[in-house]
Amino acid sequence: MFSGGLRHCVRQYRYDAGATGIKTVRESGPEDVAENRERERKWVEHCKPIVRQDAYGVGRYAYAARGCEYGRIGD
Repeated sequence: MFSGGLRHCVRQYRYDAGATGIKTVRESGPEDVAENRERERKWVEHCKPIVRQDAYGVGRYAYAARGCEYGRIGD
């Protein structure tokens, strides 16, 4: 229990006095969807992700190339 009243581990930062923290994002168009699917297809082809169980029975992804755990497919 904390002494001295209520405490929390959350801190808010405000860089712009009028900022609400809410950003508007445009909807994906058909060309964006097609581009994303092609990028994912190339990533799967390059990285060949598989799930292997560790010593505790937890599924862990393994990849055929370095950097794939970060979504990278190039140098």
